[in-house]
Amino acid sequence: EWVAAAHLYQEYLDTTVLRSTVLDVGDRFDPAVIVAEAAHVLINWDNELPTHDRPSWDLVVVDDYHEATAAKVRLLNVLALGGARVVLLADPDLATQVYRGAVPWVVQRAGHPSSDPNSYDGLGAFGAQVVHLERVWRHGPTIRALAPVIAAGIPAIAGGQRRRVAAREEGDPGSVSAAVLGSTTQQVAYLAWLLRRAHLYDGVPWSQMAVLTRTNTTAAELRADLAACDVPVAASGTGPLNREPVAVALLT
Repeated sequence: EWVAAAHLYQEYLDTTVLRSTVLDVGDRFDPAVIVAEAAHVLINWDNELPTHDRPSWDLVVVDDYHEATAAKVRLLNVLALGGARVVLLADPDLATQVYRGAVPWVVQRAGHPSSDPNSYDGLGAFGAQVVHLERVWRHGPTIRALAPVIAAGIPAIAGGQRRRVAAREEGDPGSVSAAVLGSTTQQVAYLAWLLRRAHLYDGVPWSQMAVLTRTNTTAAELRADLAACDVPVAASGTGPLNREPVAVALLT
C-alpha cells in the first residue's frame, strides 16, 4: 500500500510539474506545498539569500491549532526558532479536519522542549507554557453537561483536562433536544416547523437561526427544501473557496 501511495504521489508531482511548463499557467502549488515551501525558505534564508535580511515576526497567534496540518506546525516551529512568540489556542475534541491532514495530537507536544522542526520528535515542540482554561464561555451548563458525554467516545489527548472545565454561570443556560426521524422528508418538515415556530411564537429573527450540515451537497438540498416550505434561507460556505469575497479580493 505504501508503494502504491508513493507511485500515486509521484504521478501527482509529475502532473503538477507538467502543467507548470505551460507559459500562461506558471507554477502550480497546493496549500500544503505552499506552507512547506515557506518553512523551507525561512530555514535556508541565510544560505540562499545572504544579502537580504531574513523576515521576522514578533507575535504569531494561531486559533484552532487542533486543525493544523504537519506543514503548518513545521512552519510555526521555524517561526518560533526565528524569535517569534507563538500563542496556540486549541481543543483537540473540536478537530474536524483530520481527513484533510490535521494532526490534533501535536497539541500535547506544545510544552515539550523545542528541537529540530524537521524531525518527528521536534514537530510541534515549542517548549511552551501550557495553560488550561477553567471555564467555557460559548455555552451554558445544560449544553456543557452533555458535551463530556459525547466527548467520552473520543480518545483524550493530554489527559482530557479540558473536559472537566465548568460552563459559565450567567446568561441563558441553553437547551438540548434530539429527534429521531424516519426519512429526509420528515427531517425537512420537522426543521421547517422548528424554525417557523421560533420565528412566529418566540420572536426570533430569521437571521438569528442557523442549520448546520455535514456537506455542501446536503446544504444545497436542504436550502431548496426549506425554501419550498416558506422558510427564508441564506446559504453560507456552500461555494468554492475561490468565490468567497476575501479570496476574490486576494486573487484579483
